[in-house]
Amino acid sequence: MPGKPFIPSRHFVIGIDWNSTLQNQIGEICNRTCLTPSDFNQWDPQLGSRVGMTNEAFTDWAWNDPSIQAMARPYEGAVAGVRRMKEGGATIWIITSTSCPMLVTPWLRRWGIPFDRAILTNDKASVEWDLLIDDNPFTLESLQASGRQVLRHRLPWNEHLVDIKSIQW
Repeated sequence: MPGKPFIPSRHFVIGIDWNSTLQNQIGEICNRTCLTPSDFNQWDPQLGSRVGMTNEAFTDWAWNDPSIQAMARPYEGAVAGVRRMKEGGATIWIITSTSCPMLVTPWLRRWGIPFDRAILTNDKASVEWDLLIDDNPFTLESLQASGRQVLRHRLPWNEHLVDIKSIQW
């Protein structure tokens, strides 16, 4: 019927990773140590000795300590970027494999980041999203190789992925 608006059968689902895509966990680690953001220019840097810990203890502390995850600020521009996506009609799913799942929803609400669903999974490929924004080079490469649509949150440790489009909030 002419003049009748098109209504899609479902909303376009944008999946967004939480750690190091929305949440600047590295910034909070740097606030608490003598480290600088450039110390994290590679994936999984071995920095324990720089802060008086073993590498294993540093990794456990840096990526699993709830206070770091709770206090980390969003990347500059992330809140506005997600709001624009939501205002544009996208369905926003936060898809993460964090070790502190109980912090995700309160953190998103604290910073006013709109979302429709928060999903905890170690297998982002098992979730039916239309586009995933992530920072992890291994996740991005494997999902793109399988034909999924991905966008990388551009950070130093994924700069080599020049064949994957990027976003920097």
